[in-house]
Amino acid sequence: MVVFEAKAQAFDRLRKLLPAAIIDADLARFEGTGIEWRFNETTDPATLVADFDAVYLGLGPDPDDSLNIDPLTFATDHPKIFAGGSQRYGPGYSPINSLQDGRYAALSIDRLLQGASLTANRNTQGTQPTRLYVNTARHAPLPAVQAADASVGYSQAEAMAEAARC
Repeated sequence: MVVFEAKAQAFDRLRKLLPAAIIDADLARFEGTGIEWRFNETTDPATLVADFDAVYLGLGPDPDDSLNIDPLTFATDHPKIFAGGSQRYGPGYSPINSLQDGRYAALSIDRLLQGASLTANRNTQGTQPTRLYVNTARHAPLPAVQAADASVGYSQAEAMAEAARC
């Protein structure tokens, strides 16, 4: 697998939300897995399909309306190109939504490579209605826990205190 990144480092937009040390530590887990990273490199997706079995475009904030992204499978008009990411959600950046798009597109790519239907049995994909109801009116909101050192992120104790607010 090859990851092409237009920026000088991976997850440039996420680095504006999380400390670089945390992101770099997570990226270190991929060392030795065979994933090749190519930074400061852009290329035409149509060129990539000649060299790869499938292509996923993690789109940034600049819309590309020509792709026609099918929301269940994240397929485009080209049978080997899939796309998702920020442009589908408007101007606000949500790492969670971008991760969700990548996950669902990965399922589609796996199905493509196996010769299976991209849409079969995916009717429960995504959010589902629930009967779960929690009355939060009787609970006063607690202030968010701030990390003592924002460049490092939460310590274990701070993370546990922040999680306990839920």
